[in-house]
Amino acid sequence: ALEVKEQRFRADWDTSAQISPFVRFGELSVRQVVYEVTQAAKSEEEKLRRLRRGTHKHQRDKRPVRKWEPRTFLRRLAWRDLAYWALWFNPKLADRPWRPQ
Repeated sequence: ALEVKEQRFRADWDTSAQISPFVRFGELSVRQVVYEVTQAAKSEEEKLRRLRRGTHKHQRDKRPVRKWEPRTFLRRLAWRDLAYWALWFNPKLADRPWRPQ
């Protein structure tokens, strides 16, 4: 069995957000994605708090709860946006390194 970290990079599995073309052609704003992901994380955190206090509708469920962390997704989104910005202002970066060795 593959480790969870290795499973993220499997191209044959449906594990990516699949938003890249929508962001690329301006149908989806990076700021909107960040906002929605942040709101979803806050909502999920609130559900976990209620579950721990026993006020959640599934309070009898005693299985361990895994906290949902959007940090990796948001970090990759930021790097993607930075790469597009760098290529826009420095088109030679597609063929040559920024700092020649």
